[in-house]
Amino acid sequence: MREKEEPQEGFSLIPIFLIFLGCLLTYLNGVYLATKSGGFHWDVYSENWKASDAGAGAVVDPMKAGEPIFQAQCKQCHGADGAGQPGTYPPLAGSPWPVGDPDRPISILLEGMSGPLTVLGQSVNNSMPNVGAGLKDKDIAYVLTYVRNSFGNHDDPVDEGEVSNMRAQLGSRAPWTPQEVLQLHPLGAAKPAAAPAAGTAGATPAAAGATATDASTATPNAAPAAGTAAPAAGSATPQTAGAPAATGN
Repeated sequence: MREKEEPQEGFSLIPIFLIFLGCLLTYLNGVYLATKSGGFHWDVYSENWKASDAGAGAVVDPMKAGEPIFQAQCKQCHGADGAGQPGTYPPLAGSPWPVGDPDRPISILLEGMSGPLTVLGQSVNNSMPNVGAGLKDKDIAYVLTYVRNSFGNHDDPVDEGEVSNMRAQLGSRAPWTPQEVLQLHPLGAAKPAAAPAAGTAGATPAAAGATATDASTATPNAAPAAGTAAPAAGSATPQTAGAPAATGN
């Protein structure tokens, strides 16, 4: 009968077929991650994603692109239905803050906002971080377009270029107060038109010292009758009687 081999010191060699098997599995895993990872983008995952989807000329639905960003960045505070949390976080549903002049919500996302305000009769006093500082311009445009056209809101989409311009103008600063935002972008106002040519009358500036108003009770100014002269440039439009303002204390 044949005797067994004597044990030897050291390590035995790995069979060559196991080395090839490990290399093959590593290669297949790399191929899978490269083709099924969605580009490792933080706000989207689809195993059916194809690189051609992100190519030039691809049409992106901002509502579909903005929803997952909202779910990841905004839902925790403002709620999946945009109703907010009474006394803590303001509602987005039916709110005048995200609609109208797009520079208002863009500024808030880029720099954050802190302080008391009243929205749709709900008084809150909290801070919103500058979540937009960590987002790309197109992602801010997508999520704001989603908010401006969800929860009963209806307004124009936000363009990536508008976000880029605001980011360049603002730079880095402390969080806004509601009063500061409203001085620059009053509720209910559309985005100001481009600067008029030299020699033409400019738009009426917003009244300094505006407060955080609950726009749900404010009455919009009636359009002037035909033939009525427009107010002189620089004159402030009086506040509608009875429109309450939120306390700034």
